[in-house]
Amino acid sequence: MVLETDSPYLIPPQAVAGSDPTTRNEPVFVRFVAKEVARIKGVSLDEVGEITTKNAKRLLRI
Repeated sequence: MVLETDSPYLIPPQAVAGSDPTTRNEPVFVRFVAKEVARIKGVSLDEVGEITTKNAKRLLRI
């Protein structure tokens, strides 16, 4: 599994709470995706980060 944000069009609701609703999605919002994956899988956010980073490096051969 790797993570992405659907940039620039689908902004996570948590990202726009209290901010300008016309704000575009940014890669920095991937943390909201990671938090939701951790919640659904019942694992820590750190574990999601470690696994998805490892997977992305393997996929991109870096």
